[in-house]
Amino acid sequence: SSARRTTEPRADDDDAKLVAGVQREWSRYISGISRSYLEASDPNRVASGRDQILVIKDPLAIGPMVEVLTRGDVATRHVLVEALDAFRTEDEATLNLAIMGLVESDDSVRRAAVAALGRREDPQIVA
Repeated sequence: SSARRTTEPRADDDDAKLVAGVQREWSRYISGISRSYLEASDPNRVASGRDQILVIKDPLAIGPMVEVLTRGDVATRHVLVEALDAFRTEDEATLNLAIMGLVESDDSVRRAAVAALGRREDPQIVA
């Protein structure tokens, strides 16, 4: 049983390293979309960047998405709300929408985050 204890933390460490590596890749990918598309002056490029963000379905991308896109302009933060809204069953997305609903500086983004929370079918959320 002591041998078992020494192998379990190693597996957990491997899992944590794997998750961290995947999240680093998501951060790089989302940062590239933000720089190349969402921050562009051409509305077609911005729309393309929005589409690229909205097709991301990996829950491991939620943290990196929030980290990168909260630093963007109002339109970028609206894309973040849309993307988080698509993760209907993920607690991390719900938590970040709640935070945005409380501390977001732009009224329209804050209202969008609160509206997204209201659409969730989560018994912990009272709209």
